[in-house]
Order: sequence, then structure tokens, then C-alpha cells
Amino acid sequence: KLGMSLDPTQIKQLKAKKIILVTSAFHLPRAHALLRKSGVETLPVASDYYAPDKTYDPFSFVPDAANLSRSTVAIKEYLALAVYWVMGWI
Repeated sequence: KLGMSLDPTQIKQLKAKKIILVTSAFHLPRAHALLRKSGVETLPVASDYYAPDKTYDPFSFVPDAANLSRSTVAIKEYLALAVYWVMGWI
């Protein structure tokens, strides 16, 4: 359900005061907001980041497929946040 190992109801049944939420840095704001709205207190931890591994040069500003892919992921996450907000899930 929602890509989680446990859904918010199952997490509440554990009666834990706080859980550690580990997910991709891109997904973290949405997952954290979803659980917070469900009444689950979390400690959010990002498992990965997209960061350049090189120094900038004049060609750094030329579009390429890798950057397009990363921006597509970011756009999808922002759209998902908006949809979750409109639906009242977060």
C-alpha cells in the first residue's frame, strides 16, 4: 500500500512513539507528510541524493538526458505533493 512496508494503521498498532522513515530524498517530503497526517510521528532520513559529482564548466549548462531525467523525477514529486494535498491526504 503506497509503496510502504507497513501502512499507517499497521504502524499505529506497533504503539511506537516514533518511527524512522527511510526513503529516497525525492520521496521524503511526501512520505513524511502522509504519515504525519495519519498521526504517526517520524524521524525522516533520506537514503540518497542527486548531486553532481563533477565541477562546473561551460558544458554543465547544456541540456543532457541525465539532467532531464532528474528534473522529470522532481516534477512528478511536486505534482504528487499537489495531488495528495488536493485529495486531503497530506
